[in-house]
Amino acid sequence: MINYKDLVRRISSIFPKTEEVDELLEVSKSWDGRRREAAVNQLGVLGDPVALPMLILRANDWVPQVRHAARRAIFRLRKAENVEAFVESLPSFYHLRKCRRERHDTLIEDIERFLLDSRYSEHLIQGISNANPYVQRACFDLALENKLMPYSELVVIGLKQTDVVTRSKASDLIRSLEPSRRRMATGIAIKDTYMPIRREAFQIEIKYGLSTNILEEFLYDKSVSIREIAIKHLKLAGIDVISLYRQTLSINESVRKQRYSIWGLGYLGDTSSERTIKSYVASEYPSLRKQTLTSLVNLLGDDAFDALISSLHDKSPAVCRESARLILKLDILFEAKELLSVIQDSTSQHTLAACIELAKTSNKWERLIFLLDIRKLLESEKNATAKLAGDALIEWEYSYNRSQIMPTPTQIKEIKRRLPDIKGAFDGYGMRGLLFSLRAMGI
Repeated sequence: MINYKDLVRRISSIFPKTEEVDELLEVSKSWDGRRREAAVNQLGVLGDPVALPMLILRANDWVPQVRHAARRAIFRLRKAENVEAFVESLPSFYHLRKCRRERHDTLIEDIERFLLDSRYSEHLIQGISNANPYVQRACFDLALENKLMPYSELVVIGLKQTDVVTRSKASDLIRSLEPSRRRMATGIAIKDTYMPIRREAFQIEIKYGLSTNILEEFLYDKSVSIREIAIKHLKLAGIDVISLYRQTLSINESVRKQRYSIWGLGYLGDTSSERTIKSYVASEYPSLRKQTLTSLVNLLGDDAFDALISSLHDKSPAVCRESARLILKLDILFEAKELLSVIQDSTSQHTLAACIELAKTSNKWERLIFLLDIRKLLESEKNATAKLAGDALIEWEYSYNRSQIMPTPTQIKEIKRRLPDIKGAFDGYGMRGLLFSLRAMGI
């Protein structure tokens, strides 16, 4: 449903509002039912379409007499000069179906008949291109259900709208069109920014015959799903997709095409392209570096570990996060000293955040040793990076009882060695509970 104030504003931009109507609109909000009923009756007599949003509200008033007066007033407004106001208000009328004080089916059906009248239906068609998405949907559905125009024309109009729901409804009708009309519709839908619509049009084109040249263009679509479909059908047609992706990388195409070529070689498991893909780890473009990591994991599995560790130091937060995500995916566990060495070689906050996240998969006590080390390392800093370390220690304490694992003698020794240096810093982070827990264990 359109917001009441927004609906008033939109109708007021089409029809000028008078002072008399303003006064009656205020009275129609009165706590007194008799005053509301009198105001609603007066609004109906004036016939100003600016009152339509308020009349729709009063059609669901808690006083029956006000509801009946509002319906009579709405019927009086059904005039040729007010059609645009009814088109704008159509979603608000449909919202009345959800209201339970009274059944509004008769009122809604009457408004639909009014808008479907051959004298006014052109306004309904224009409403499909309305700036408001709710108006677009309501007008499209009403026009479709009542066959106001040929399906082919309605589908093309629907596919050109800004509202994704309207475009999706139109795309669902493409398969039922005649071949000549279908090609026109798919030509629009295949360029849609919304992937499901673009994919539907792509699959329709494939079903009815699509040249391999056009299929090759979709090897570089931004949607993984569409690229996978293109690869499948090109392979069925006997096309060497791996060679196409290699060729793209060899001639230094756009960054977008290079990125999807790296993805494609990883997706297809082309291990012979390992060296070529690895060369992009040092690319100047973060998107290529990020995609390279994913493809290397697809090709090499655990053997891509060195590249992932190196990328934790990447200057791009997105590449660093992707590296951490892939390490977690490979289920690799770290010791405290290994993670600490990564932190010591980097000054970036996103590297620290990634390592703190990786530490969560480590042994409970190894994680504590790592957090104590970075807290010591950063204790002289009073910034967001140091706060990350302190917050991670608090989180460790909160999750203390989630694991019953006990520390090894070596871990106890390591923790004891670190505690004296940073006990004073704990109070500032509310870590007394941690110290108590460690003392209880004899640490």
